[in-house]
Amino acid sequence: MIACAADEVRFPYLDYVDGPLCQAPPGTYIYECEESCAQFEFVLGTLGHGQVNISFATIPEAVAVLDALVPNGGRRSARRKAQPPSTLPPLAPAAPCGPAAGQDGDLLVVRRPTGPTDAVRDLVYQRDGGRCARCDSVRRPSIHHSINRGMGCAREPWINQADNLLLVCTLCNGWFGDYPKPSYEAGWKVRRPQLPDEVEVRYADGRAYKLTPDDLRTAVGAAR
Repeated sequence: MIACAADEVRFPYLDYVDGPLCQAPPGTYIYECEESCAQFEFVLGTLGHGQVNISFATIPEAVAVLDALVPNGGRRSARRKAQPPSTLPPLAPAAPCGPAAGQDGDLLVVRRPTGPTDAVRDLVYQRDGGRCARCDSVRRPSIHHSINRGMGCAREPWINQADNLLLVCTLCNGWFGDYPKPSYEAGWKVRRPQLPDEVEVRYADGRAYKLTPDDLRTAVGAAR
């Protein structure tokens, strides 16, 4: 049911899976929108049950997934009619939301935001000069995590530090998902067990840089 719901929403990609999620083996599959910082984590169990984790999503994004989890809009539509929009709870409450039972024993958990602070975002923007690290575009740059926040990394102390963050445009962010191999080779994506400060990152000027948690970048290779 969870896999079919994810396929119905049609995410641009899901990390760690090729093809429809309903055909994937048990495991954890992630979509992370770098522009809005929304993260959707679909956990498929071995006994037909699973879990959906939603972090920092907009209300329309979350509603789309919730509606897909309930066939024909069932109970979800009924709840929307019974509750006026003005009384909807805030998207990011002060305390974490507890798990709620979903249909067929599935669990739905809404988590608190796990992205970088505004201060760190500003530092990364200044370090990269407001330009995409891959193509040098200044059009709609957003924060990209070199190591994805999913797969148990969200609580790592370095996950939202500047050395794990790049400024990239929307087109290049999508390109990373379509072409993971060259993205890893250029350091735009980093695969565990490597850490961000161990990897050289190729910038649009053709040079390789080492990034540091204090938002510095040091050239380590000649332009090419």
